[in-house]
Amino acid sequence: MHLPGDIIRVADSHYAGTEIGGRVLAINGRKVTLDREISIDNASYFTYINGEATHSSIKIQSVNGKEITLDSNPTGLEVYGVWSLSTQQITSGLYRSISIVENADGTNTITALQHEPQKEAIVDNAAHFVETARTLYKAPQINAVEVSTGYDGKLYISSDISSGDGKLTYDIKINKDGNLYQFKKGLADPNIELSDLPNGDYSVIIYGKNAKGQIVTEKTQTFTIDRPPAPTGVVVTGGLGQITLEWDWVNEVTQTEIFAAETDNFALAKKIAKVTARTYAHTLKGNKVVRYYWLRHTRGINVGPFYQQQGVRGQTAVDLDARLTELNTQLSRNIVNEVFDVAAPARGLELVKTVANLTDKGTKLASSQVYNQADGKLYTWNGTAYSATVAAEDVTGKLSKSKIDTSLISQLTGADNTANLARRLAETARAIFGADPLDSGEIFVHENKVSIKDPSDAIKAGIAYLSEDRKLNGVAVRMSIRENITMASMDKVANQIGVISYDEEEKASKTFIDKMEIKTPTIEQKVQNLSGGNQQKVVIGKWLFREAKVMIFDEPTRGIDVGAKYAIYQLLDELAANGVGVIVISSELPEVLGVSDRIIVMREGRMTGMLETKKTNQEEIMHYATGVKNMFAREYGVEK
Repeated sequence: MHLPGDIIRVADSHYAGTEIGGRVLAINGRKVTLDREISIDNASYFTYINGEATHSSIKIQSVNGKEITLDSNPTGLEVYGVWSLSTQQITSGLYRSISIVENADGTNTITALQHEPQKEAIVDNAAHFVETARTLYKAPQINAVEVSTGYDGKLYISSDISSGDGKLTYDIKINKDGNLYQFKKGLADPNIELSDLPNGDYSVIIYGKNAKGQIVTEKTQTFTIDRPPAPTGVVVTGGLGQITLEWDWVNEVTQTEIFAAETDNFALAKKIAKVTARTYAHTLKGNKVVRYYWLRHTRGINVGPFYQQQGVRGQTAVDLDARLTELNTQLSRNIVNEVFDVAAPARGLELVKTVANLTDKGTKLASSQVYNQADGKLYTWNGTAYSATVAAEDVTGKLSKSKIDTSLISQLTGADNTANLARRLAETARAIFGADPLDSGEIFVHENKVSIKDPSDAIKAGIAYLSEDRKLNGVAVRMSIRENITMASMDKVANQIGVISYDEEEKASKTFIDKMEIKTPTIEQKVQNLSGGNQQKVVIGKWLFREAKVMIFDEPTRGIDVGAKYAIYQLLDELAANGVGVIVISSELPEVLGVSDRIIVMREGRMTGMLETKKTNQEEIMHYATGVKNMFAREYGVEK
């Protein structure tokens, strides 16, 4: 019978993951029959309690099923006596009994502590030994703990966990200056983030526990929070081809991080330098190039606050030699025509100006009438552009076909008129989106009147515009798919100070790459490397992420293959079914008839018809577009 203080051996086969203990069934000299089969290696030992109540260990020569052969006779071994097995890979455990309590059902409860016979040699003589495992199960282990700081100023604690049997939960203890500062228990993930830690010396201890709550691994990492102050004395000076930044010196262990952007928006800023100095020269190409800068100090993993939340503006200087060359060129040109253009109107003279080629008909010159030598026509300013056409009421007599302007004949043929109609509708759409000034009229979104002065107002009102020229107005071709999809929704992927979360960008871009079936190997693929159809899908994905209420599609399928067209048609139906207002502008009448519920026809900036797709055809649409038929005005008596 054991007493408190005795050393006892525990052979737990369940914990060990293999058979390491049991009872003896028979004894025949050196051959012993066990109650179960065992596996041995070249250094396996059979341990039992002898007649003197002490442990005896004998090497095992061989095993045959449940029968083992020992090196010598097991003196003192009795039938039904307990045995344990030790091999090179695994052994039973020794424990010192602390208390023994006899239970009412005849069982005993023993409380014991783990015992190491070699502890005195280890402590007193610095002996080194390799401990034999007590289980074949291998729990995941914490290999390393890393402490780092992100762009957002938060402290990130991450752990490298090895593979193993079972899952662990984690307790994380954070000490500050030797005292407990924070304790997180039962975490499924050992990676955490901390913010606003006060200055001091810290240690983080991560405990890994198995399903029974036993600590199977732990790791400690120390770090120091010594947050530097905000930069002071910041001065930005523009120079030739560069912008120089200066600030007050702190000390030799404090570095300065510098971020820059083309606009005053930190979400678009990139880190351009990290220096241990009090000055930095940012090299740029061009004259009067503007950049905005954000500065903060760092010490190791510690980052301080920014100099200010708004960017500090800097601008490169003018190249004097280049500017003088430009001025000399201007001074040397013939300015007689320019002087006459100014003086003639001042004198009340209205003359016809002759030009070699009137390419820009939308810009007013000094004279209201311009003779264009390129086509031999006289153009008159109508208030918005130069036009060679004459109103019908201003013509007296008859005109032969040869006297009618060829562009008018072409317009009446149909195809060109459809393109012009689409162009005029596109101009209206641009005005709705705030890209062009709105001369008159009101805009309502879901019956709510909105004021739109520029595209930012339109975006806030829930209006999206997908331009015909997607490379110029739809995507930033040199930027990645991830950046393009999120660029119109920075508020969704950035925190309160404007720092972009890469994880949020990644999540959003992957969602819409899958939804739009964009063919790309990675979210970091440059948009310029995509096909036309996939570029269009990126534009659509950008506005879908913005959750626009009204989406204006200007020639949505121009320049893309048949498969991509079909996918976009399906998307248009899905958007409309989900309550999104969809406006499609197209010069292809079959496409208009195929995707629309209603068709609006405009001529010379005014609505001439509103038709239901199911009740109209191409011929009727062309009649409204050319002015041959204007049932809308006749029916309603007004033009809206």
